[in-house]
Amino acid sequence: TITYSTGSFTVYSYGTLIWVDWNKNYTFEDSEIVYTGTSAQGFGGTPQVLTATFTVPATQAADDYRMRIAGADSYFDSYIGGSASSNHDPCFTSTYAVCHDYTLRVIATTYTQTFTLSENWNWWSSNLDITLSELKEALGGNGLKIAAQDGRFATYNANSGIWSGNLQSIELGMMYKIRTSEACTITFTSEVLDPTQYPITLYSGNNWIGFIGTQSMSLDEALGDFVPTDRDIIKSANGKATYYQGYGWQGSLNMLEPGKGYIYKSNATGTRTFTYPSAK
Repeated sequence: TITYSTGSFTVYSYGTLIWVDWNKNYTFEDSEIVYTGTSAQGFGGTPQVLTATFTVPATQAADDYRMRIAGADSYFDSYIGGSASSNHDPCFTSTYAVCHDYTLRVIATTYTQTFTLSENWNWWSSNLDITLSELKEALGGNGLKIAAQDGRFATYNANSGIWSGNLQSIELGMMYKIRTSEACTITFTSEVLDPTQYPITLYSGNNWIGFIGTQSMSLDEALGDFVPTDRDIIKSANGKATYYQGYGWQGSLNMLEPGKGYIYKSNATGTRTFTYPSAK
């Protein structure tokens, strides 16, 4: 549900319509009018606030949509009053009126992470809050070993079908190395997380880090306002980039991708922290 508030200092009531171009055809259609309403009359310079509420369709795809909000002294009155054929043109011309376009971003409430593991070792991370048991179940008989940076591990015995080891959980923002007996695909579905709520801590030296985003991002975009130390290095399983002060990131690694893990070598003398940006 979307709630929007607009204020007016005028002594006149303003009729307000809101459109959203749900089908992204660059046209605001009658079926895309999501709100009609009228503000109260203002008195003595006191602003009158109109609060509009509408619901995003449950089946609407996560994406950016154009939203138009228009208010007019009298242009929309008959339409708001129930006359469907009366003035409600989204490209209207009128005196004593205002019209603004905005971007309405629809973000999915659930997300499915699908990742293909190659035979042998893989650098993997989760952008969902999953359990170690869920990871083991997804790997099935293809899993051989799951290893964390601190030495914790879980090993699968194909004969007994039992996992053993001292690895007890999967932590967001951490990378794990997974060894498989053959290529396989693992899939998880869970609530979308806000990456800004899960800070990544970097210690001096090597750090096994994960990527919490749901969309691939460039290094500069993913790291946001974080300023690396000169000659910091970030590596994936098949590429790396080095940060040079004054020049930025240089190398074959340009993007951070969901499901992949990375090793960040920090040249800072102390502990540093950053967060990934929210989903786009």
